[in-house]
Amino acid sequence: MALSAVFLIVFTKVFNSYLMQWGFSLQAKKISVDEDLPNFFHCVKLSQADEMVVEQKNMRENFGI
Repeated sequence: MALSAVFLIVFTKVFNSYLMQWGFSLQAKKISVDEDLPNFFHCVKLSQADEMVVEQKNMRENFGI
């Protein structure tokens, strides 16, 4: 068990740049988030929005989600 922990620590230290490129590590830079996104139902077509509402209703009635 301790050997696997040591292996993971050494592996992450040696291959840190590759892991960050592949998305397996947290990056040090700040993530930019667009706060001015429109409402979800304004972004999709009305038919798609209706379909999602019906799908949610079906999940709630049949599976209790």
